[in-house]
Parts: sequence; C-alpha cells; structure tokens
Amino acid sequence: MTNPSDNCVFCRIAAGTEPAQIVHRSATSCAFLDHAPAAPGHVLVIPTEHVETLPATGPERAGALFVTVQRVSDAIEHPTGFLSSNRTAVLRARRYSTRTFT
Repeated sequence: MTNPSDNCVFCRIAAGTEPAQIVHRSATSCAFLDHAPAAPGHVLVIPTEHVETLPATGPERAGALFVTVQRVSDAIEHPTGFLSSNRTAVLRARRYSTRTFT
C-alpha cells in the first residue's frame, strides 16, 4: 500500500489492520462486506493503494478494480439470489464513509 493513512479506514481495511469481513483480496483490490448493509450482498470494493478520487486511480488500476467488481458481483449473486448487477454504484472519493455506499 502506498501512502498509508491512519486516518483512512479504507487503507486500514486494505492493510488488514481494521477489522472487516473480507470476501476478496488481491495485490490491487480488496472487497469486504459493508458494516451497515443497505441490501443483502452489499460489498465494498476498494483499491489497495490509497487514492483520493476515482480519476486519480488511472485507467490501468481502474480497469483492474472493475474486474474485481465484476467477479465479486457474480460471486455474491449466486449464493444470495441478490441481483448485484442491478445495484452497482461508484463513489468518486475515499473521504466518504462506508455508510455512503448504498
């Protein structure tokens, strides 16, 4: 993780220092269950490297991140019966709390 921030809950989750129910982890992304889910199968997918905004992620990292979104979406749809592809949202900045991801 580059530029780790003790103030960024997402960096702490990606680093494994903040408790979270991780459903996927790779060198470039981390996916975990929301602590206050808006719907069944509510999963957050973040890059492991700290970036302030989605445009700052860059096309290569954003592409890898969305591959993870697609895989996680497919994986949670089958066991839960929840059509995750109908509720995929993108937030542009890490400064939002996890409660914002609905």
